[in-house]
Amino acid sequence: MPPARIAGAWVLSGLVLCPVAGGAGSSLPSNPYHQISERNVFGLKAPQPAHLEPPSAPLPKITLTGITTILGSKRALLKVQFPPKPPQPAKEQSYILTEGQRDGSIEVLEINEKTANVKVDNSGTVMEITFEKSNPTPPASTPRPQPYWPRLPMQAGVRLGGPIQLNRR
Repeated sequence: MPPARIAGAWVLSGLVLCPVAGGAGSSLPSNPYHQISERNVFGLKAPQPAHLEPPSAPLPKITLTGITTILGSKRALLKVQFPPKPPQPAKEQSYILTEGQRDGSIEVLEINEKTANVKVDNSGTVMEITFEKSNPTPPASTPRPQPYWPRLPMQAGVRLGGPIQLNRR
């Protein structure tokens, strides 16, 4: 038989057997291990989508620098340090506000000059601020260098106070 006829016979037999194999697969029993995954023995749950909330912006730092009643109304002198917003660096602004006055996200709610504290609404967060007592720390002193005295090797019979006297009998 020529090789072309043999190849043709293989192709023909493949075409004839393919529909039989497809039908034979439907008569096979189902996978016996399929029930294990349906049972969910470990109580596994589908992952829930993560609700990522954007991080809240840090609050500006407010420092009380003074309280005055010189013009007939109570006023708070504040220094506010705003956090950096890229590409801008952090900035610091000073305010003089009376009770009930608002400037941007900073509002003075109450000023008590006797106890030296101010109640402030800082971007929706109510806080009481007082004068900060800064304890200046002395600069860290550098340790004085210790003098370097190399150890001299001791020689037999020589002492630093003079020669050693040997007892001779």
